[in-house]
Amino acid sequence: MKAAFPNLELIEHKATELALLDKALSSPPEFDLITFPQIWGSTCTGFDLTSDGLPAVSGSAMTKEYTTVAHELKTDVYYIFFGGRPCYKVTEAGKNFFSDLNSRNMASLSKAKDRYIDQKYKPGEEILTIIAELRGDIEELHSLLSYEFYCEMRDKIDEIETLILEVVKP
Repeated sequence: MKAAFPNLELIEHKATELALLDKALSSPPEFDLITFPQIWGSTCTGFDLTSDGLPAVSGSAMTKEYTTVAHELKTDVYYIFFGGRPCYKVTEAGKNFFSDLNSRNMASLSKAKDRYIDQKYKPGEEILTIIAELRGDIEELHSLLSYEFYCEMRDKIDEIETLILEVVKP
């Protein structure tokens, strides 16, 4: 099973055209491209829906095709290409998106909306969870710590949480 290598310059050009359509950019876009082979269970690869939203007609054969993820750095938008053709974009990437990107197994068009697009990722949630756990750990250690040290640690955690909330604003 051999897949054709993608033309990265052409993909960057297509991604640039798509980014400029959004009109969110005031200067030329900047991209990082990530390319990897992906195995699909049918010949339609990631394009399992037609432009009407109906299932695509394809053959049932294992198919290898290169996936390219074009990350626009200024707007933090991801454009997903299968075999050099744009398929979808992700404007608010979340845990599922990054997990799939890390495992080199991007969702098809039919699954992308439920898996990536409607999922909102708030970076502050994880940080606030860690702070809550840290606060709990300090409370548990309270009896072992000197009162001054305990108060100092508690105040530092409060200060860190305040600074993070100013930046993240959940």
